[in-house]
Amino acid sequence: MPSAIIGPWYRSVTDMPQTGRSVLLEVGGALAPLFHSAITDLDLDEDIAMLGLQIAAFVVGKAGEDSASQMIRELKRIERNLPNATVVVVLNQYAGNPEDTILYCEDNTRKAFLSAVKRYPVIRMPKVNPRSMAIYERLQVLPSTVVSWHADNYAEAIRRTGGHRDDGKILVKDIAEWSGIMQDKIGRILPFLTGGGDG
Repeated sequence: MPSAIIGPWYRSVTDMPQTGRSVLLEVGGALAPLFHSAITDLDLDEDIAMLGLQIAAFVVGKAGEDSASQMIRELKRIERNLPNATVVVVLNQYAGNPEDTILYCEDNTRKAFLSAVKRYPVIRMPKVNPRSMAIYERLQVLPSTVVSWHADNYAEAIRRTGGHRDDGKILVKDIAEWSGIMQDKIGRILPFLTGGGDG
């Protein structure tokens, strides 16, 4: 049963007012239908209103028609199942600029995409040096951990990138720059995530 699988996350989310902690769940691909089935069974949207929860749904879109279509489908599901959530569109420029490529997509997809980026706050995720991003995705650590490797004279970064100082420094620099940009953009849209605002 989907609600049993999502149950631990749901309990953590509904406990947020008491614990003062934030909870993150990354949902993608085949897990999206299961997630939506569970939050509908549990009526998470009712909890948002009754408990005063701050739920933010980040919906990612990349360049290309398939990704744009998936983004639009996910936005429709969230609009239906979590109408009281804050929705943010994240346009990942890793494979190109989604706003440029959408101009060449099928008419219905293009119109729905352009409507979505007008309706919701948008974070434009900058492209990162492909080598640094490939290494970072294998590391399974937070960006702040990579940035902290500057403090030990890049020793850990050098070790993780294969033993060359220049590669280690470039990795730390690229991830620090990308992380700083993303934190600033997220903080402007959702100040409660960075300690600003009233939430």
